[in-house]
Amino acid sequence: MDRAKGSCEGVPRLHEFATAWPVMERNRSIIRIVHGALYPSDQGAVEVARVHVLSVLPFLVAGTPASADLLQRLAAHDGRARETRKRLVTRITIVGEELDGHGKATRRTETVVRVVFRGDREVTEVLRSTDDGKDVTESVREKQKNPSGTRSDQDPSIAVRMESPFAIEEQGKYAFEMLGVDPATSLARIRFSPRGDPRPELWTGEAVVDARAGEVVSMRSRPSKPPRFVDSMSTEIELGRTVDGTRMPSKVAFRGEGGFLFIRKRVRGWTEFAYTAPGGATQEGLGAAKP
Repeated sequence: MDRAKGSCEGVPRLHEFATAWPVMERNRSIIRIVHGALYPSDQGAVEVARVHVLSVLPFLVAGTPASADLLQRLAAHDGRARETRKRLVTRITIVGEELDGHGKATRRTETVVRVVFRGDREVTEVLRSTDDGKDVTESVREKQKNPSGTRSDQDPSIAVRMESPFAIEEQGKYAFEMLGVDPATSLARIRFSPRGDPRPELWTGEAVVDARAGEVVSMRSRPSKPPRFVDSMSTEIELGRTVDGTRMPSKVAFRGEGGFLFIRKRVRGWTEFAYTAPGGATQEGLGAAKP
């Protein structure tokens, strides 16, 4: 599926889940927030980095706004990561489950897609898809050709979208508060919430960031105001892979509940990411994943 580039188009979204059945609509679950990480190559570099961390830690005090310097570096990293994504082939595995009132899975879908960039255009190919073990690949490919043609005002799906609050175009919409920092690891916790009134497209949550590298390590979030038909929604994002010095998403887990009138849905799922070079080099060849 080709997607033309707009103000934010052509770049994988941080989080966009549509959990209406068939769950294959979750193929739109693409991560946008990918942050780079430059790791020291020797002990001397480690010591220099530690001195830098210690010099900025006094400004990372719990209960105070996040520093402008840290936010600028997180935004710059987001921009660099967008360019990194364009050079990679991304294989995304999306698993979704519908739950009964006791939390037991009553339906499970699994879809694998391949995402590449051709210039500034993103191309998504459905490799395979199953619904409770039944192959529905061709059906999903047809739905991708017209993803907006099957929804209605009474569609009881759970659909939410999240842009990284640390992206340069998003930061002005949020307030960022330091919750604490570990001097030994330079990992800091930042709370983010809308500056103004809560809106479905604005999120509230907490991120763990590497204050030295200026990168997001993980993030937990929920919509600041539930979207239509959504009672609750939460996500946990891990950026656990490093490719060519850039920290990349490794997994997104989500859980939600909502519906319309007497039609209720409880869902959970996760999305996992693997990366290769266009020529076929493995992730390890590009740069091994680092915790």
